Amino acid sequence: MPFTKILSDLVDEVDGSLGAIFLDDECEYVQYFGHIDSFRHKLLGAYQGILFGQVKKRIDHLSKVAPLKIVSEYENAQFITIQLKSGYFLVLAMDRQANIGKAMKEIERVAEIINREII
Repeated sequence: MPFTKILSDLVDEVDGSLGAIFLDDECEYVQYFGHIDSFRHKLLGAYQGILFGQVKKRIDHLSKVAPLKIVSEYENAQFITIQLKSGYFLVLAMDRQANIGKAMKEIERVAEIINREII
């Protein structure tokens, strides 16, 4: 399944979503979709990846129990970052009015789909 379609479905499913980005363990984007300038989108994704990596190092033993998810805010936007297998991760960027509960449910659903696609 093409990752662009998966990401666009995630963005469409959560009102207030600005974009979604799928990154590798070095914070390089694999694929993205959204309503943000592509350079800014990749930069925000990389920042979330760096934050995610630092938090993960400190609580690595907990991330073995369940996928690690981090919710953060920056420049009037909210982000949910979720761990995928093989060092990959997914970031959903949203405006401040987005429904975090629905976003958490949807990003977990999409993470399962992407994890099935990762070799």
